[in-house]
Amino acid sequence: MAELPPGLQAHMDRAHARANRELDDVIAGLEPKLADAGTEQRIIMIMAALDPVVDDLGYAKALCAAALNRILDQRAQERPS
Repeated sequence: MAELPPGLQAHMDRAHARANRELDDVIAGLEPKLADAGTEQRIIMIMAALDPVVDDLGYAKALCAAALNRILDQRAQERPS
């Protein structure tokens, strides 16, 4: 793996931490509705709710990555073993 320029990893870590906090807030607000929705509907609801908090392309990517990771983790947990 290529080495990141100095400071870039810290910047990325801050962006992902901010994205995860925003995502926590959005999911908490949607929680009752999310419980009754399927995975695809959850994705649509979360992405629509994130729209107002996106302020630049880099942040949008961090939010999308955070949301996608959570949705994929949840989908993996829903599968029967």
